[in-house]
Amino acid sequence: MTQNHTNYSGINSKFFITAAFLFSLAVYFIDAIVDSIFFYPNEYFYNVLFPDPGTHEFYMRTMLIFTFVLFGLIINYFLKKEFETTEKLQKSELKFRTLANFTNDMDYWISPRREIVFISPSCEEITGYSPDEFSNDIKLLDKIICEEDRTTWLEHENAALKGAEVSPIEFRIKRKDGKTVWISHVCRSIYDSKGNYIGHRVSNRDITQRKLAEEELRWLSEELQSANKELERLLQITQNEQHLLFSHSPYAKALLNKELEFLDVNPALINMFQVDKEHLIGRKIKDCEILNNKDVISYVEDAIRRKTVVKSHAIYLESLDKLVIVDAYPLSSDNDEPTKIIMNLEDVTEKVKMLEVNTELDEQKKMFDQLFDYLEFERNRISRELHDHIGQKLLFVKMQTEVIKNTKKLNEEILDKTLETLSDLHKDIRSIIYSLYPAELEKFGLVDSIQLLVDKTSKIGNVKVNFKISGEYHRLNIKTELNCYRIVQEILNNILKHAEAKRIDINLTFENNILQIEIVDDGKGFDLNKLHSPGYGLVSIRERTRLLNGHVEINSELGKGTQVIIDFPWELTNEEN
Repeated sequence: MTQNHTNYSGINSKFFITAAFLFSLAVYFIDAIVDSIFFYPNEYFYNVLFPDPGTHEFYMRTMLIFTFVLFGLIINYFLKKEFETTEKLQKSELKFRTLANFTNDMDYWISPRREIVFISPSCEEITGYSPDEFSNDIKLLDKIICEEDRTTWLEHENAALKGAEVSPIEFRIKRKDGKTVWISHVCRSIYDSKGNYIGHRVSNRDITQRKLAEEELRWLSEELQSANKELERLLQITQNEQHLLFSHSPYAKALLNKELEFLDVNPALINMFQVDKEHLIGRKIKDCEILNNKDVISYVEDAIRRKTVVKSHAIYLESLDKLVIVDAYPLSSDNDEPTKIIMNLEDVTEKVKMLEVNTELDEQKKMFDQLFDYLEFERNRISRELHDHIGQKLLFVKMQTEVIKNTKKLNEEILDKTLETLSDLHKDIRSIIYSLYPAELEKFGLVDSIQLLVDKTSKIGNVKVNFKISGEYHRLNIKTELNCYRIVQEILNNILKHAEAKRIDINLTFENNILQIEIVDDGKGFDLNKLHSPGYGLVSIRERTRLLNGHVEINSELGKGTQVIIDFPWELTNEEN
């Protein structure tokens, strides 16, 4: 729908005043003719047309011209004002039409009589109805509004048509295709220059997607509220369960803040330390003598710094004379910063003792297994020695003796061979006896026996062995000397077998009833961390040291040789006592 607009800007005031003046002259001339014919027939027309200035006719003629000119000026003024107002209104309508034609909203201008002056083409996109359909049926909009919203719409529309300022409203309409659409309705009253209501402009916007989003948001909000309530319920249950676990835990537990102040403690901790709860709450760990332990504090602070669970090794608490393991659990806030810490104390004193006992039993079992293997090996070795060497030689002596007996004649050659065999038997038997117990140990004592062992090692091992004694040597009881001798013998055997050493230093130190044996070699050494299953040699050394109530220390590195240090108390023989 289109309308033509008149351009009133061409009205010329000078032309209008001139026309009024000429019209007044025409009236003046006609009036003079009438006076000349009907009122002054005897006067010349010139005198009637131009009376004397001092006469009443002149005044009346002059006032006639002035009146018409003044009236023309007044009419010109009011016409110009009216034309300007109309032109502004037409320009405003033109702008509204221009904007409405290029908007996605359904914009229209409605008069007080509910006649649609203009409606934008987008009405068809929103409602499915064309602009002409709305122009031809002024109640079409009322008809398509959903029944649930129609009362609100009519109240709003009636108030707007009376020129009242109304608030925006939202309602639903049924499109031509039957679909329901949400509309946001905004209107504004229009007044002329005199303040008279001449209609209102309306903007209807399709807000269906927004309404769907709001409905989705409302649903999500309800779901979120429901989820929050469920979370609060679960959180309350969790807190109650945590409180029960905290209170009824068999392990001592404490709740601390970041400053390591006690916020709460459970009955197990109170029983462990035999202290009142009020004595701990609000105090720092370092201010409580029973828990003022640098290792405990260090592990708790480490949990705060690392923001993760920290588990300690066994810590000795002097106040309890117990070993405990500390578990620190940081509780973080929304920004992942720890705000509280749960400290768990587990008494592991008995566990550690049992572990030590079990470890010692396992080591002893392994040692006994190896010792039994060694004893079996020694039995087999002695059995072979007796069978292969001594048995054969005894059989030879028996046979030679029977030959001498049967011949009843002394044969010096046979007798010499028999004596030689008996001499070898004596050496073999002495060798077997020496392997079981060195005779020189009982005869000469520990120091001289070790010196003989050193001399023998130097000869057969192609290695330089230095033997040094410090302190005053006394004969020890036979058990101590035998174990010391076997320890030195075993270490030297290990060096000769494995170390590839060129030099060995043996130092015996007697001081304050303590005997220290130090043996150092310059061999290839070994990695102590990789010594998973030590052989009989090391097991024998450690077990003999344990039997002497001593201590053994082994230091070695690859390429840097090995150092063995053994300390134990010594006892004098009965003769020395």
